[in-house]
Amino acid sequence: MASINGDVRNPTEVRMSQMVLPCHANHRGQLSTGQLLKWIDTAACLSAERHAGCPCVTASMDDIYFEQTISVGQVVNLKTKVNRAFNSSMEFSCMQIVERSREGEMNGEVLAQKTRVESVELVLPPHANHQGNTFGGQIMAWMENIATIAASRLCHAHPTLKVIEMFHFRGPSQVGDRLILKAIVNNAFKDSMEVGVCVEAFCHDVGVPRRHINSAFMTFVVLDENNHTCILPRIKPETGDGERRYREAIARRKIRLDRKYVISCNQSEVPLSVPWDPCNQVYLSYNNVSALKMLVSKTDWVLASEINKVHLYTLEDGKFLSFKVEITVSIDARQTFNLLSDMSRRRNASSCKKWMRTMLFIT
Repeated sequence: MASINGDVRNPTEVRMSQMVLPCHANHRGQLSTGQLLKWIDTAACLSAERHAGCPCVTASMDDIYFEQTISVGQVVNLKTKVNRAFNSSMEFSCMQIVERSREGEMNGEVLAQKTRVESVELVLPPHANHQGNTFGGQIMAWMENIATIAASRLCHAHPTLKVIEMFHFRGPSQVGDRLILKAIVNNAFKDSMEVGVCVEAFCHDVGVPRRHINSAFMTFVVLDENNHTCILPRIKPETGDGERRYREAIARRKIRLDRKYVISCNQSEVPLSVPWDPCNQVYLSYNNVSALKMLVSKTDWVLASEINKVHLYTLEDGKFLSFKVEITVSIDARQTFNLLSDMSRRRNASSCKKWMRTMLFIT
């Protein structure tokens, strides 16, 4: 049995998640029955070949009753698995779960594992170029679909993709490959969230390992009726890799905001920095200290992490992301000034006499 997040899974189980788009709908704006059957057939064949170890085709289907309709914008989750194998055939079952958007539920805290999505896609000839390799745009479309589903599980709304970063084609995939797409929300900021996506490819041959062929980070926002961004729920990362992804998302956001600021500046009108010289050193020092005093006086600092009495805070203000690190130490005030004013003596900061608080700001 395979296991994901502690859940025991049937080794023949295949999961597929699809966002219902207008191209999948009929004239009534509802999911086309033929499109749904196509997804079920693909997932069932991939499940059957996991047991047989070779390509399989659908021979027959039992009676099917469509009791409810599925609308554009909803998410369809399919789970198929082999129930029993006979001499020359297999019976499989398919569970269909529809995620319905719960508008307005964007408060509180969401567990990161609740946003995890896994889906499978089969590369067919229409998905490939004349050389038999999968179109890069097709893979990106599948990745955007799975990332949107992960983002919607955090915000319970229809998220909008704003940024794609670090998209890498690590290797090709061909017609007949099976692609496993995985996505999870790494971090949620004030009005945006980062979703990590990875793609693995494998063929039906038994014993052939999966190949990591693509990965990317996608940033989503939720817009209201006035096209203003909405405040998002907080996210609680998983221990281990989840905490690592959480911290790395903060660093990538800082780099993204810095890059956006540099690109947006017209240096002929607003210089990014003021050159230092002895004539303006007092002025620059005064402005730096004043800016730090104004920054520390803000009340919107959010505690991001706490390790060994070291507190890391973040503050989002417009297009700026600031970090504040606090640690309480015991040291004489005069010695503190001498240590902080002489970079070569920082290692001597172990002497302790009085309690004081030091803070590091990065904006």
